Amino acid sequence: MQLTNKLKLVSLLIIPFILFVLTGCGNSSTSNQESSNNSSGSYPEKDITMILPWAPGGSGDNTARPTIEKLSELLGTSVVLISKEGAGGSIGTGEVARAKADGYTLLNGGSLSTVVTTPLTTETGYSLDDLIPIAQLTAVSLVLATTPESPYQTLEELISYAKEHPGEVKVSTPGASSTQSIVLNEFMNITGTELELIPYDGSSPAYNALLNGEVDLWMGVESEMVGKNLTLLGTSSPERLEVIKDTPTFKEMGYEDLVFTSGFGVFAPKGTPEEIIQKIEGNLNKVYNDPEVQTVWKKAGLTPQYLGSDDYSKELKRQYDIAYNVLKELDLLKK
Repeated sequence: MQLTNKLKLVSLLIIPFILFVLTGCGNSSTSNQESSNNSSGSYPEKDITMILPWAPGGSGDNTARPTIEKLSELLGTSVVLISKEGAGGSIGTGEVARAKADGYTLLNGGSLSTVVTTPLTTETGYSLDDLIPIAQLTAVSLVLATTPESPYQTLEELISYAKEHPGEVKVSTPGASSTQSIVLNEFMNITGTELELIPYDGSSPAYNALLNGEVDLWMGVESEMVGKNLTLLGTSSPERLEVIKDTPTFKEMGYEDLVFTSGFGVFAPKGTPEEIIQKIEGNLNKVYNDPEVQTVWKKAGLTPQYLGSDDYSKELKRQYDIAYNVLKELDLLKK
């Protein structure tokens, strides 16, 4: 009887203890879960590094600087721009592609040549699939130009002449695998013309070739056309450009598939958590819609052109498919 009473007493002491321990463990588990959720929602908790894959002063830099200033303000932390130029932008881009996917190393760049054509033609150690496009902020479009003395002063006249004289019309480009070369090859495919593309070492020599009479046409970006005595036949932009508003687009002239821009935006390494991508994208949208930021971009010769993450990804995939087919046809894909 005494033994039974003792066992009852022990049970009464032990059961509350067990309940306390179990309750404590449950609370601990809940607390850890809440801590994990709070951790993902507290981004950013430290400075963010934004890598620019080119030298300061170009279109990418002009897009980046007003962006990081406003983005730092919105995120409540410093976004530090670091220039890591070299190899056509592939050194800095590759560093971001290989970085830890935690949202603290981002790429501010992403022109067509850097994220699409260079990895297709050169061993860079990364591909478009290694990056998550977060948002495009600005873009440059391509413009087909000739001289006022040219026998064709409209796009229709050029196409008609080129069809009657296949291979006779010469066009200068800044390189065999340049964006201009890809767009011009697509131009020939769509219009059913045959032009002779002559690659030069950069945009300035390509432009000088037109002035010197070495070629009949030159394709450059819109900012390069301002102040020059040229006849502008058409632009690859989706809409008319403010700086050359009298120049029609290829699209409005019936060539709807000839819409091609080289965008500048922000990328993250593949694997970056979706909630971080969404937070950055939402704030970049606010950056884009800031009138002061757009004014800075326009003064630098850039066209504000926003694409969110999904649309930016789709556009880059479309451009990738075009570039791949053109470079394959020209036997310029890396071996």
